[in-house]
Amino acid sequence: MSKESRKAGGAKTFYGVSRRIWTSVLLAALGLVLIVWPASSVAAIVRLVGIALIVIGTVGLVQQIMAREDKKVSRVVRSLPNLAFLAAGIWVLVNPVMFENLIHFVLGITILIFSLKDLILAVKAKKEKLWLILPVIGIVLGILILVNPFGSFRAFAVFAGIALLYTGAASLVNEVRSR
Repeated sequence: MSKESRKAGGAKTFYGVSRRIWTSVLLAALGLVLIVWPASSVAAIVRLVGIALIVIGTVGLVQQIMAREDKKVSRVVRSLPNLAFLAAGIWVLVNPVMFENLIHFVLGITILIFSLKDLILAVKAKKEKLWLILPVIGIVLGILILVNPFGSFRAFAVFAGIALLYTGAASLVNEVRSR
């Protein structure tokens, strides 16, 4: 088995490290980037999202074209999500400001999902009350980002960076403690 697909205790790993830990570290790193370079990092993230969507859509379409399916209808139906990814990627690159206006929803929902997951894991593990506080703070931060009470995009980016850094660090702590 390759290093990327190894499983440890049922959890998918990447180079021997749990995918959940990698995700937590990436969230924290993204948060740090938003704090240090708030204006330029948001523009770069928008471009990267657009490019990623185009790549995902294109690769999916090529795979569908290369697939040897007898039913043409099945091939067309399976291509629809890939066309949607491709169109969304082009839309994000052509209209980056529109996507920037939606990014607080994406970040807020991401923080909420990770924090809710951490809260559920903490409750299931019957951890001390202190470990329940970490995900609750993350939930509050996620809700604040969704409501977006910030006057400027720069202030929002710094706050979102702090929230992502916190969420990634709290999730990492919870993952390590649950092992």
